[in-house]
Amino acid sequence: MRHAKSSWADPGTADHDRPLNKRGLKDAPRLGRLLVEQNLVPEKLFHSSAKRTVMTAELLAEQFDGETTIGGDVFSSDSLESMEDLYLAPWTTYVAQMVRLAENATEAKLNSIMFLGHNPGIEMLIEKLTGSCESVPTATVAWVEMTGDDWGASKNHVIGKGFELMDIWRPKEL
Repeated sequence: MRHAKSSWADPGTADHDRPLNKRGLKDAPRLGRLLVEQNLVPEKLFHSSAKRTVMTAELLAEQFDGETTIGGDVFSSDSLESMEDLYLAPWTTYVAQMVRLAENATEAKLNSIMFLGHNPGIEMLIEKLTGSCESVPTATVAWVEMTGDDWGASKNHVIGKGFELMDIWRPKEL
């Protein structure tokens, strides 16, 4: 997912510190509810440390809280993890995170994760994993399924192999 729409109201605010604007505050929970309705609540949500992604993650978590995840567990605020590396990250950083999951005994057992970050990294990740070139405006969610058995296979399954784009939801199209 790409973070929800951020505010440019104060031109002196550093990029990392920009909050969500009114539309972002409306879209993030709406997309969270959609994922709950689709039974696509992730077991773990990794997000950038930027204020707009932290706010988006918190709004999603409010919708996910107490809901059953894809893996059958109950989502809680412990399922959120802020990662400095995801701030304006290229697609390769996301793939490296998937490979790292395979190396961690606990996280290797996850059935589902969600990355919440920024463009162009998110758009490029979708393209590299699925071979599908998609527009990813703010608050867009892409549902990508891995066809392999473990996260470690991610490093071998890029450029349109090993992953499938199942659906994509853009706020303005809902």
